[in-house]
Amino acid sequence: MAAGRDTLLGLIVVIVAFAIAAYNSISLTNFAILDTDPSTYVVVVMLMMFLFLVFYAKRDIALEIRARNLAIAAALYAVYIVALSVLRVATSFLFLSYRIDALLFPLLLMPMLIAVFGPKAVKEFRAVLIYSLFASPIILMPVLLGNSAFTQLNADFVYSVMKAVGAPVVQNGVTISAPASSISIASTCADIGAFVAFVMFLIPIAWLYEGKIRAKAGWIAGGILLLLLLNFLRMTSIALVWAYSGIGSAVSTFHLFAGQVIFYAAIIIMLVLAGRFGLGIARIQRGFAEGLAKSSEILLENPVASASVAVVIVMGLFAFFMSIPYASSVYRPAVLLDHNSSANWQQSLYGDMVSSLNATGANVLHLQDLSQASAFALTGNSSTTAEQAIFVLINDSAMPFIGGFQANQSDMVSNVYAYVLNDGVRLDSGILASKNETFRINYFSLPYNTSNGWRSLNYEVFARINSTYAKDCLYSASFGFQDRLESAIYNIMSPGGSAAMCTSYKIAGA
Repeated sequence: MAAGRDTLLGLIVVIVAFAIAAYNSISLTNFAILDTDPSTYVVVVMLMMFLFLVFYAKRDIALEIRARNLAIAAALYAVYIVALSVLRVATSFLFLSYRIDALLFPLLLMPMLIAVFGPKAVKEFRAVLIYSLFASPIILMPVLLGNSAFTQLNADFVYSVMKAVGAPVVQNGVTISAPASSISIASTCADIGAFVAFVMFLIPIAWLYEGKIRAKAGWIAGGILLLLLLNFLRMTSIALVWAYSGIGSAVSTFHLFAGQVIFYAAIIIMLVLAGRFGLGIARIQRGFAEGLAKSSEILLENPVASASVAVVIVMGLFAFFMSIPYASSVYRPAVLLDHNSSANWQQSLYGDMVSSLNATGANVLHLQDLSQASAFALTGNSSTTAEQAIFVLINDSAMPFIGGFQANQSDMVSNVYAYVLNDGVRLDSGILASKNETFRINYFSLPYNTSNGWRSLNYEVFARINSTYAKDCLYSASFGFQDRLESAIYNIMSPGGSAAMCTSYKIAGA
């Protein structure tokens, strides 16, 4: 391995800073690949990113410590902060649903690399930069949403094999029936997320190996075929045991743990077979430790080099600080969005709706149910007049309505300002002119997990402009410094926006 001592030293600095910056994103990620949520494969990418960076020690990439490079890195880091702020406010709680925090990893990693290795680092490290994009499921969402089709493919295969060996079974979709009972090849039996995780594990290992690109691609493709075959054999074996010995025998054999066994077995087999594909790892040169120690002395003695290390670590610390609110954000899995518009919100969400309104401490008066929404009035006491009350319109949808008021075309909304709260929810505030009346209006969407699946309740909170009951909460406890900063960056093009009402913060935080 022709590793440069400068390369490893620079990598240590970058890896430490990036680990600090990405800590909160990684900590809120499920460390198990769930068969109910294929997007959980992202944990493999998040962890393998660091090994991928370590593997760059095989390259001889010299440090390039210059003040000019620090200026470029600082400018690019500023772009990252702006992009982070705008996207977090714009997407509300979907920011974490689609793991946009992880989608920005390349933009976070690039300035760190440039500060240490210079602009050439973008080209030299392009493989890991592209790989880190997959820490967000957005790019592979079309694949992940094909889980049902993949499940059907597996069910067809199992049924074909069982018929070929003479088993007395019939098929109906993913259900295979025998005279006495039936089984279903569910998505949990053929989780496409596990296959994606397997590929994401193999890619950095393939990059580490020495060999031709074609050989590496063949090795990865071979791994996919191997895991597919092993999974087919697992499901077919369990199904045959069920057909001839009953469901009890099938479950008690290896149904519960076979999936994990074949996943790890496939990894071991592919590592053993790497040599068959012409892949291997070069030896590490001698004198590596001595060279690293000497390089460290040079780095510490050079003021610009010392400043570069400090700048990269500060980048990591500030990114860590900006990501602290992630831990308290509400989360709705992107691949589990409910697209069934027939859900009855009056039955499944009414309790959640009233509960969120009760959190305001006001008297909740149910006015009426409209065709697409429910109307409420919030009053301080029985003597509160309609002129002073706060009114709430709530409707439900599969996807949240984010970044816009549901006003009539004849209405005019001005002084619009958007706030992101500590729980990741975006709250819009504005002034509404409608039918010779002027209202203060707030708007936000909240996710709820019901028996009908994930739904969003879309709240429109408004009160007459002269209502004393509708108090401002510009500096509400719902804000942290990070939320204020990101909201200010997002709203920089619309200065002078209106403050939001205390009632809205209480509902959104319920």
